[in-house]
Amino acid sequence: MTLEILVPINTEVIEDNPDCITDGKYKDGALVINIDARKQDHHQQLGLPQATKIHWGKVYTVPVQELSGLSWPIRYEVTTGEGWYLDEKGNRHFFTPNVKGLNLYKRVSDVVMRAGVFLSIIAGVGCRRAAWLLEVLFHVVVTKSTVDRWIDDIADTLPTAEAIIQEMNRKQPITEGHLDELFPRGRSGSSKGKCELENLLVLRDEHGRIIVAEEIAKRDEEHVKPFLMRMKALGLATNTSFS
Repeated sequence: MTLEILVPINTEVIEDNPDCITDGKYKDGALVINIDARKQDHHQQLGLPQATKIHWGKVYTVPVQELSGLSWPIRYEVTTGEGWYLDEKGNRHFFTPNVKGLNLYKRVSDVVMRAGVFLSIIAGVGCRRAAWLLEVLFHVVVTKSTVDRWIDDIADTLPTAEAIIQEMNRKQPITEGHLDELFPRGRSGSSKGKCELENLLVLRDEHGRIIVAEEIAKRDEEHVKPFLMRMKALGLATNTSFS
């Protein structure tokens, strides 16, 4: 006997694309949500008069993976195509609709990419374990190299370290800086079993935020002074001290 139970399912993609969701069903061991990108309001998005006729050339379906906290994977089946229209002069213009929160090229949702980068970088488990955790915990099957590419893609969209520091200073002015101890940090040892040590210089503000952490070769004025000069050049009016 099979018991059918209807439960609501909500994701970031469903919330951001209400006009594109057509239906959902259980298929081949997964919860499949059908999305038709052609149902978007293309006239509004493209700034076209409502009387303009939208034409569709090649239409195709793309499977996309989503994070799932359920017992089954969640997959999107996205129907999209090559759209075109004629302007007032009879010129043909082509466009391809996008679905918010989905990357049709990578075939995963933006949430999946964020989770992979979070696990690999913030949680510090590395790309291989991040890929394994995505599969075990969230039913998303990707490779180590895929997670590594996601990190590069997201890194290209992030501001520079200097821009991040200046933004932190804008939100909460940094008037006091505390230069923490220079912590020796071990690296992988040589073939003789010796461990080389590096020094980590950490600047923390009065709000408890770590402003910057930088490795230096030696604990002397020659190597610490350039670090402090760089902070001063960013416009931080801080008084630093060693603990």
